[in-house]
Order: sequence, then structure tokens, then C-alpha cells
Amino acid sequence: MSWKNVYFVLHAPDSARVIKEFTRIVLEGFDKDNLILTRVMGGSSGGIEGASKDCYKMQKNLLVLRDLDDLQELIQFDKICIFPPPQYATGPLDVSETASMIKDEKKIAFVFGAGKVSGLTRKELGAGDAVKIVDKDIGPLGTVAILVHDLDTAIASL
Repeated sequence: MSWKNVYFVLHAPDSARVIKEFTRIVLEGFDKDNLILTRVMGGSSGGIEGASKDCYKMQKNLLVLRDLDDLQELIQFDKICIFPPPQYATGPLDVSETASMIKDEKKIAFVFGAGKVSGLTRKELGAGDAVKIVDKDIGPLGTVAILVHDLDTAIASL
């Protein structure tokens, strides 16, 4: 099953370590193809170099953008799912519907806020569907791991 039109976006990471771990989970752990980093500033910008090297070695795609607005301008998505802390989500992600969209090769972005208190503003939450995969706030690393596992499982049963 190809995930070539699925993009994993790490937004406003607060450290290079978070970028490294997110890259390791998405690209190495689950062998997905597209990583996007947005609003990388300060000390976390050191993580760009490591992510770039990892993507090059694994022949994966990396895109670094200033903000989420640039992302929407560059790629026309069929669906954008934003994962804020669960208390700010409008509801749970429909895993089976999303799995069907991936199978149908629709363009989907999964955006994970990785800054202090997620790094997502109210305006940015309005750029897509603010959803949750679990009810506890386990951060972007745990959330992306559970999300990809659940979607892989759902796709396998289609």
C-alpha cells in the first residue's frame, strides 16, 4: 500500500531532539515517504540538518517551510488533519474514512504541533480538521506512532 500522497508535518518543534525522534518514528519506524517541517526556529533549527541527512539516506522527501500557510499554498490537499492537544480537538479522527482516502491516493496532511503547548494557534487550528486519535495528551511523538499504526491496521483490513 502506497502512502506517497500522505505528508507528516511537524509544526513549531521546540527542540532538535523532537525533530530527530519524529523523523525516526515516521520514516525509519513506519517507512513513510514525506516529512515536512514548518516554523522551525531557534535551537530546534539544528534538527533540520539531521532530518535532511536521514531523508537523503533513506531516499525520503523532506520539505522545510516557514509556516502552514506556505504548505497550503504549495500543495493542494484533499484533507488536512491537525492534531492539537486533545482538549482542543473537535472530535476523534475517523480512521476508517481516512484509511479509505489513503487507499484512494488522496492527498492528506497530518499536522502535529510540537512546540510549547502544541505551538498551534487558533488560526492554524482552523486550517484543517482539529482531531484527536487518543484522549490523553501524549505529545506529537506518541500521537504520530498511534496514528500510523491504527491507519496501517485499518488499511490492511480494507
